[in-house]
Amino acid sequence: MQGAAIVVFLLAYWAVLELVPVPGVGAGVLTPDGNIATWIDKLVLGRFHYGENTWFLSYMGFASSVLLGVLAGRLLMSPYSENTKMMVLIGAGAACVTTGLLWSLVFPIIKLLWTSSFVLVSGGFSFLMLALFYWIVEVKGLHRWAFFFTVIGMNSIFVYLAVSLFNFQLIGNIFVGGLLPRIGPWDDFVSASAAVAIIWFVLYWMYRTKSFVKL
Repeated sequence: MQGAAIVVFLLAYWAVLELVPVPGVGAGVLTPDGNIATWIDKLVLGRFHYGENTWFLSYMGFASSVLLGVLAGRLLMSPYSENTKMMVLIGAGAACVTTGLLWSLVFPIIKLLWTSSFVLVSGGFSFLMLALFYWIVEVKGLHRWAFFFTVIGMNSIFVYLAVSLFNFQLIGNIFVGGLLPRIGPWDDFVSASAAVAIIWFVLYWMYRTKSFVKL
């Protein structure tokens, strides 16, 4: 069911972007200001529209990426053997990347539009990376190194919302701001690292207190 929905969403999104004409521009134009997705966003949002990211039509692409993740999650929770899970992930990843690259010859990979070819290529590489880390962590049992990421992953919804609401880089600069002018080209790296450290320690406290945000 999810697989069929992905196919429908990707094909429908491709058809709309390529075949529906933008007033005064025409059909199949994928420039930042000439595509149908941006035109609809501006039509709906009016003066509240900002940036080059698209939203309303692009939800078909977003939904497809989410459903690819759902399929991966269902596979990992299935009773199949570890080797079978790895082979399926590798096969799905290779198929998605290949299909996406071929499709990109006529339907470009554009992240700001979240095009169908972008969904397949990014999803395919995600499958391949998941297969790699599944092999390292689950098959080989090498999981201690991943504790840093486990703390983040256990509250991924919270951290996604938190970084949208708060500027952790400004908070981190309270601690390292005096150092930044003295370290030259490393200032951005140190500032970003301080922000990540602030976020991580908040998440670690939530991890220790078993405070998990779920949907």
